[in-house]
Amino acid sequence: MNYRAEIDGLRAIAVVPVLFFHAAIYPFSGGYVGVDIFFVISGYLITGILLNEIEQGSFSVVGFYDRRIRRIYPALLATIVVTAIAAAFVLYADDLKDFGQSVIATLTFMSNVLFWHETNYFAPNAEFKPLLHTWSLAVEEQFYVLFPLLLSVLAYRGRRSQFAVIAVLTLISFAAADVASLRSPASAFFLLPFRAWELSVGALLALYENGRSRPAGRIASIAAIVGLLLIAYAIVGLDLETPFPGRWALLPVCGALLVLHFAQPSNLIGRMLGSPVPVAIGLISYSLYLVHQPIFALYRYARIAEPSRFEMVALIALSFVLASISWKLVEQPFRRVRYRSRTVFASAACGSLVLISFGVVAHLNAGFPSWTLARLSPQQAVVYRNLLEERGRIDKVADRNKFAECVFRTGELNETFRRQFADCAKEHGAATIIVGDSHAGNLFDAIAPLSGRPFFIGINKGFCRAVESNPQCFYDELLDFVATNAASIDKIIYMQAGFYLLDAPDGAIGSRDMFQRYTDRQFPVSQSRIDQTLAYLGKLANHANVVWLGPWIDPHVTHNQLVANGCNGATDLPNSFVIPSYTHLDQTVNALARKRQLSYLSTINALNFNARHDLVDCQNVYFIDADHWSVAGEQRFGPKVLEALNRTM
Repeated sequence: MNYRAEIDGLRAIAVVPVLFFHAAIYPFSGGYVGVDIFFVISGYLITGILLNEIEQGSFSVVGFYDRRIRRIYPALLATIVVTAIAAAFVLYADDLKDFGQSVIATLTFMSNVLFWHETNYFAPNAEFKPLLHTWSLAVEEQFYVLFPLLLSVLAYRGRRSQFAVIAVLTLISFAAADVASLRSPASAFFLLPFRAWELSVGALLALYENGRSRPAGRIASIAAIVGLLLIAYAIVGLDLETPFPGRWALLPVCGALLVLHFAQPSNLIGRMLGSPVPVAIGLISYSLYLVHQPIFALYRYARIAEPSRFEMVALIALSFVLASISWKLVEQPFRRVRYRSRTVFASAACGSLVLISFGVVAHLNAGFPSWTLARLSPQQAVVYRNLLEERGRIDKVADRNKFAECVFRTGELNETFRRQFADCAKEHGAATIIVGDSHAGNLFDAIAPLSGRPFFIGINKGFCRAVESNPQCFYDELLDFVATNAASIDKIIYMQAGFYLLDAPDGAIGSRDMFQRYTDRQFPVSQSRIDQTLAYLGKLANHANVVWLGPWIDPHVTHNQLVANGCNGATDLPNSFVIPSYTHLDQTVNALARKRQLSYLSTINALNFNARHDLVDCQNVYFIDADHWSVAGEQRFGPKVLEALNRTM
């Protein structure tokens, strides 16, 4: 395949938004779609190379992986080595332990599975993971385990068979991604079956173009412009709440296909993308993608407070400098020098084993806690030890869902639950039910053991709020269940995280990370989402007594911020607009609930939250993350909330 400068330009269009998205620079709320563009480019280019080799009879599995190792490994190994050295001096032990695990997963190309298991790509803690971005490398390499062989085998059946089989597999993968983006978003985002279609559509374009000349003229020029506009809309129009990578991923994917097929030096888009600056960025795009996340993550971790816009721009500039060095001194020499395949494979294996050994040692030694404690002051060390203890307590009760036979919580209204509910109703009479998201689960664990009520149920699931139509959630089923079992229900208490009822200053739906990204203004209340929630609760209230237990104040303080402040009572909220925003939300919901004649109880009033006392002391840490109570927090806050509830129950 002949070199096309506009493809390097398209790589620049892919990588720069990723950097800006990770740097939280407005308006690149959909900058993560750059990875999707990379997938399309990769599938297109590699399929074109494979087709030429298969036609010439020179295709070799060994040769294919020789090229992949030369392309992927040198810069990847160099990045991990430098990141590991920096991480040893920046990360605390528990995070260094996790980093060691991510090193192992990255070098075995399973990091997408690891991060799918342990995090949400858009979660606030994700930005502290130096190797989070390697999930996309894992997806690519998993795809290329079988794809070259499939293409080679299908070649014997003819070009039409190749195209037809890959097209069918592409449609299956896309359909699965579209469903999973709603039902299991983390799986859809990270796992190969839901990402394969983005690589294979690039392959389909290469198959279609093989033996054909690409179109030129006015239509090609217009189509290339449309492709770039689709990409631009995805970059600025999508956000953290967009179901992805289902149908919305068609925007960057189709945009990339149009640019690849129609952009050429004879039209505007081809000339723009083929100009010196985009091409230069495209040439270093792989190294740039590799180095930026470790730089951002470790700086954020060490910085404690969210870096300013100026700092993030400086980090982007640093990423460009280091990527240029990596491209010049690491990528290019290893790709140009002619080593025997045996040497290439052996070198990659040895380098990987050394780094995997580091990861194993770091993981087995729990990230070397003594090394972390030696870097902390006595008061910081107390907080850190308490955090580790609290994490251990959380791990032990993570699967707890029952305090007694009829005091339990669930996220499924299945037949087993319905039978148990019926049995408990016969024995104990009417139930008290706490409904909502993970905060409702937090609340249930805090007050259920103290309530003295023999029939107390929690129905909750993370990310499930009444305003959403997520098919993973239970709210439609709950309406039918409550209507059918109204006589066996005494009271329904609704609880959800408050940040989701606020809006970010840029108008996006409220999210955890906005409290780190915007620290200079109060967050507006989303009256429409409150109205939708109240409308749903009004339907429940037709069959049972309902009370909306208002959200508590989420501190949105990271663990390293807690540790840095120690335990002497000096801890305060890094964002001074948190308390006024939540207080205004509390007052607004209360007023709107009264208009609808629905009961509302203020958790904020019940707790009288004081950051200097209710975040951490020298005995306990009371929040396990940005917005959830720890076990100690449940014990601290639960009695106060229960006392307020008892006055309404």
